[in-house]
Amino acid sequence: MLSNLLEIEILRCLILSIFLVFGLSAQEVGFVPNAGQWEGNFDFRFHGSQGYVFLKAGEQRVMLVQRQHHDHQWHHQSHTQTKGHVYRIHWLGADTNARVSSELYPNHTRLNFLFGSNRARWKSGLNQYQIVTYHNVYPQIDLRYVADGSGYCRFDFILHPGADPELIRWEIEGADKHGIAGSDLALITSVGSAIYTAPRSYQEKEEIASDFKRFEDGSYGFDLAKYDHRKELLIDPTLVFSTYSGSTDDNFGFSATYGIDGSAYGAGINYGHSVIHRGFPTTLGAFQDSSQGGIVDISIAKYNPQGTAQIYATYLGGDGNDLPFSLLEGPDKSLIVMGVTGSVNFPTHPNSFDTSFAQGPADMIRIGGSLPFPVGSDIFVTVLDSSGGALLGSTFFGDTLSDGNNKRMMFNYGDPARGDITLDSQGNIIISSYTFSSGLATGSASDSHYRGEQDGLIVSFNPDLSQLNWARYLGGEDNDASFSLRYTNTGRLFVAGSSESDTLAFDTSGVYQPMRAGKVDAFLAELNPQNGDVLKWTFSGTAEDDRAYFVDYTPDGNLVIFGQTAGPWPWIGNNVWGIPNSSQFIQELSPDLQQVRHSTTFGDGLLGVTDISPTALMVSDCGDVFLSGWGAPYNSSLRGVMGDTRGLPVTPDAYRDTADNRGDFYFMRLDASWQELEYATFFGQWQNGADHVDGGSSRFRRDGSIFQAVCSCGSIPYGFPITPNAFEDTVRSGNCNMAVFRFDMEADTVRCEVDLAKGVPDSTCLPAEVKFVDRSFNADVVLVIDPQGNVDTLTNQIFTVQDSGLSVFRFVALDTNCNLVDSSQVLIYGFNNPLEADFNFEYDSCDASGIVQFKNLSIGAGSYQWDFGDGNNSNASEPSHTFLPGNYTIQLIVEDPICNQLDTLEQELEVHYRSNKGEMLVESDACDPERKLKARADLGTTNPGDFHAFEWYVDGQLIGQGDSLNYQFLTGGSYELELRFLDTLCNRSKSETYNLYYYDESFELKFPNIFTPNGDGMNDEFTVLDLESVAPFLERATLEVYNRNGLRIYAGDLLQASWNGKSQGQEVPDAVYFYIFNYEDICGQTKEQNGFFHLER
Repeated sequence: MLSNLLEIEILRCLILSIFLVFGLSAQEVGFVPNAGQWEGNFDFRFHGSQGYVFLKAGEQRVMLVQRQHHDHQWHHQSHTQTKGHVYRIHWLGADTNARVSSELYPNHTRLNFLFGSNRARWKSGLNQYQIVTYHNVYPQIDLRYVADGSGYCRFDFILHPGADPELIRWEIEGADKHGIAGSDLALITSVGSAIYTAPRSYQEKEEIASDFKRFEDGSYGFDLAKYDHRKELLIDPTLVFSTYSGSTDDNFGFSATYGIDGSAYGAGINYGHSVIHRGFPTTLGAFQDSSQGGIVDISIAKYNPQGTAQIYATYLGGDGNDLPFSLLEGPDKSLIVMGVTGSVNFPTHPNSFDTSFAQGPADMIRIGGSLPFPVGSDIFVTVLDSSGGALLGSTFFGDTLSDGNNKRMMFNYGDPARGDITLDSQGNIIISSYTFSSGLATGSASDSHYRGEQDGLIVSFNPDLSQLNWARYLGGEDNDASFSLRYTNTGRLFVAGSSESDTLAFDTSGVYQPMRAGKVDAFLAELNPQNGDVLKWTFSGTAEDDRAYFVDYTPDGNLVIFGQTAGPWPWIGNNVWGIPNSSQFIQELSPDLQQVRHSTTFGDGLLGVTDISPTALMVSDCGDVFLSGWGAPYNSSLRGVMGDTRGLPVTPDAYRDTADNRGDFYFMRLDASWQELEYATFFGQWQNGADHVDGGSSRFRRDGSIFQAVCSCGSIPYGFPITPNAFEDTVRSGNCNMAVFRFDMEADTVRCEVDLAKGVPDSTCLPAEVKFVDRSFNADVVLVIDPQGNVDTLTNQIFTVQDSGLSVFRFVALDTNCNLVDSSQVLIYGFNNPLEADFNFEYDSCDASGIVQFKNLSIGAGSYQWDFGDGNNSNASEPSHTFLPGNYTIQLIVEDPICNQLDTLEQELEVHYRSNKGEMLVESDACDPERKLKARADLGTTNPGDFHAFEWYVDGQLIGQGDSLNYQFLTGGSYELELRFLDTLCNRSKSETYNLYYYDESFELKFPNIFTPNGDGMNDEFTVLDLESVAPFLERATLEVYNRNGLRIYAGDLLQASWNGKSQGQEVPDAVYFYIFNYEDICGQTKEQNGFFHLER
């Protein structure tokens, strides 16, 4: 997937985002690929304390596991059988061969699966992925799964331009119940519920209204508001990271620090061999993208919090040799770098305090070998901006002799390159270093003079290095070194170091140890941050050599120093932990430097044999003491005997519990009472690992994380611990590379752990009472903040869930002793859908089919039971049904799929009988001399017709309306009476007709006087003219025909047949004939009519 699809802020697509909520607490933090370690046809698995999600193209399977409840802190589980329930979401019509891609989970741990005896299923080194994407599961639609780090699994549908959201359909198999509850999709299983939260859809930051939709076949999809289809739519102690620098030149680590966001800075030196070189992998826009011509230049890299990528990387230096001693992140993610330079053209800022290098006699710095400084050495302080591409400030500080080079107080391999930086409350930059120069500018410091030999040096600049606030020479007539600085949260400034001097220019009375006890003693001094004046100074040491390399302060203002001793260091305090006769010391002094609160030693128990060179110290907010160092046989010393890390104590949970035979780092955590070693471990390459630091200092963050830059050298098969997906996992120079790592030893913390009490579900019907169980660690008080914002202490009281949807109970655990806070939350899903059965129906009473369509208007329903009142029923959401005519009681019963609530509604339905029944009843007498007519419409008595209007017509002329008719004809004759039945509601009609006859005295029958039976179809039969119209008036009619001789040649019933001009089957000749016509009319009168006619053919 294109990277610009990964952040909602820059989406140009529509994303449908749905959270799957069933309380997963991630153990495997991401999606783990199925490389054959598991049986089953799936691609990835997501694992949590309550279940699993299995992914493959075309489906998502979820296995819920019954929650285990623990009654003790150590979470021992009983050996009862675990109950599970599996359901499947099948993406209907999706491409089951969709291409899949994945993105690694930041800072994840690779996993090994060594289960059973089948070695074919043993898989190791498997990555964990934060994002899994199936591409084009539907045309132009991607399906993306995300492990969000909070223990929940989210999936997104990403609709690219032109995609059809109607294609997204799914069905659920295996759940006991499922349905849309409110705006969420809820599934109920035998071991718990799973909630798919209402979809959230975005397009270019704008939220698009979207809901789940259930179809008649039980499948689901989305109901989306209109959107622009032309754009895309998006429906324990641990090694945190470790990376090589990737330099192709030899690159040695000196100093490291942390960023406020968890990023890491590392600084070292790169060997350019006096030529312009680009062996260090710099980034685009770097301040310097190549070395500047010295034997060594400073190389600086900033890494993201996961150590997977550089944020920036740059060189820093001139055409001489340059070394970094200390790093500190400043305001706005700037970086302060302090060190020593032999470059006349070292980059400075034009507005900085001193832009000129103070040349002097040739000098050298001994680190392993010797680095020459042909024109002397000066201290530099540089501030890089947050991009690493520009100077915010950069200044020299020095005079004509050696500055910044610890030549006289070297005891460890990297001691010549030590120094420190701190910031005061105004952002002033304060550094510690050393000098042999007597003519340094001292600013506002009073009585600050060079005292002889090597002096310690403390310098304060304003935040942009444009002004010198003050500079303090620190020492006496002999050699002195100020190694470490700390500005406390109460505004006090302390310095720790080593001294060989007796004659000091400040008062040491009233302190813990006013006089030096041995050749070299540790010292701790308080300076006035405003002008550098020494307020207090105490030595601390034995008759042998003692050195303090780091200082920090405790929550109650005591000062802790960490260093080395060659003598019998005093143990002070109640039951303090330590290793007797050892050569590393830790000591805690009162704020006024008059008393020692705690004091102890640790090491391999061989007095006078120094095991590690100190590299960092931190005292946590709870008073725990964190420290780090490195040891190796090649840790050279001018005084005493140097050992290595073998024999140092480690704890059972150590990251590595065995030292190698060449050198390791050592991390340690001592509890606030100084009575327990809480954690200790070795760290580094295993076997032949030449792990060390060439100088400088590293730092602990207050959360207990050590940020360290080191030199990693040695055989590759036993390489330095590098985390998966590191920016660089290989030593590119073939010899040594700087490695930067973050190792988290967990500062003393309070841990907030609150869970639902046993038997309390995480999804419930409302209102519900819930109870919690507190398993918090190191908490004096646990507060609960309910969804309404009310705050109370968490005891065994009962709380009420009132709101539907997700209710968040927030918990705050307090350690009042250490002022530590931790928080957690418990999500409870409440179902409070107002369940209401409701429906209407669509029925056309004019439709004789009797089909009725029902419209479901119910609220909160998941299932439906219809009773149609005729013995038939349905479970459909909106059924249709065919009824016979009649009256029915329709009943709908709806059920809440989550809480099993029922609601019922009944409505009456009348289905009409749509009948065409209707006839016309007529009363008429043809012989009535008044010619009166009575008629009426009859609709019947059983299932009567539905006609309600009537029209009467005679021979097509309207003569009346209504369901009856009384009428009198003016003349006799034949008439057609028509009754039209009308249904104006349904626009229906039918008609009935009746022939009427009324006799008239003027009634006359006529015969033709000529007869032509020639077969031409005209006048071929002899009969009464217009017989059809007069026949209704005749009751009987006979016709006789005679020839001129008086012989009768034909006799017949004229109403049955006319004469065809034949006699006994033979045509009669043309002649004149005589007829006699006798008839009886319908009124009973008999008459005779006769006459002559001509027959011609």
